[in-house]
Amino acid sequence: KKIIFTDKLNLKKENIYFFILDAMGPIDKFDKHFDLNNNYFLNYVQKKNYSYFFNAKNFYESTDQNLSVIFHLDTIFDESGVNKYNGMYPSILRNNYPQPNLILNLNDLGYQFKWVGNIFAYCYSVNLKYCLQKKITFINPELYGAFFRKSPILPATRRLGRIIGYDFNKNFSFKDNNGILKLKKYIIENNFEFISNKPTFYFIHHMSPHWPYITDKNCNYTSKYPGKINFEGYKEAYLCNLKRIKEMINFLEKNDPNAFVIFQGDHNWGMARSSKKYGDRKEIFSLIKINENCKISNKEKRNLNNLNGLKSILGCITGDIIN
Repeated sequence: KKIIFTDKLNLKKENIYFFILDAMGPIDKFDKHFDLNNNYFLNYVQKKNYSYFFNAKNFYESTDQNLSVIFHLDTIFDESGVNKYNGMYPSILRNNYPQPNLILNLNDLGYQFKWVGNIFAYCYSVNLKYCLQKKITFINPELYGAFFRKSPILPATRRLGRIIGYDFNKNFSFKDNNGILKLKKYIIENNFEFISNKPTFYFIHHMSPHWPYITDKNCNYTSKYPGKINFEGYKEAYLCNLKRIKEMINFLEKNDPNAFVIFQGDHNWGMARSSKKYGDRKEIFSLIKINENCKISNKEKRNLNNLNGLKSILGCITGDIIN
């Protein structure tokens, strides 16, 4: 099923930055649970021409399903629960799969696609041509991390690490999970060539505030918050993310001011899966910067989730509206 946006405007194409903040739930629900007030953040991003959209909900409860929606530009299951498309994220980005709708549209519009992955969705093991970072060594340290996370010997490896004083999370996850920093660092180290080499669609899968909770609110490494169900650990990681978002907003404002930018969760925190009293697993954080000349339809405004946010930007670029 092909979904193609037709370019009716033929305008200069600007870069697109799509940051997936894994497990980042809505900011108002976060504030309510922890009795906090992050209005300063909302006021700040509004001054930077970003819009926060409340009540955004994705279609599914898992990362692979919701990110598959992004690449297919469509829900992936029909009414009977059958997958309408071949494959799921990240496998659908392999060369032996048909190009998903997002990649088809980006190619038609003259965009490059560059992907910043992580241990859970490892770009080098899927499709080298999409990887932002170049693989400069025969065995990349992140590949070790991917192997050990999936290996049955992981518990034994962790125990051995504790015995010899080696911290797996500090040496692998802390750096690898920070997709926002990886993008910024790479752009700076390469003299901003990717920003100037327009147009590019950057897809950054940032693995926070998803567990393991290994950052404090100032984004320093910590091992104080073990386990998947850890409210204090999630709170610290969430506050760190707000700090990282502000820093990236300032970076892009200075270096790529006309870009389209999306910061969104893929699903809510893990605690929502363990108990309904902790919210709806489908609820997400949704912060978007769209060109001031573009308009978001009232239908999409009612739920600016991953799919509607992306379709709004593609509609702005092409002048084509696809429901």
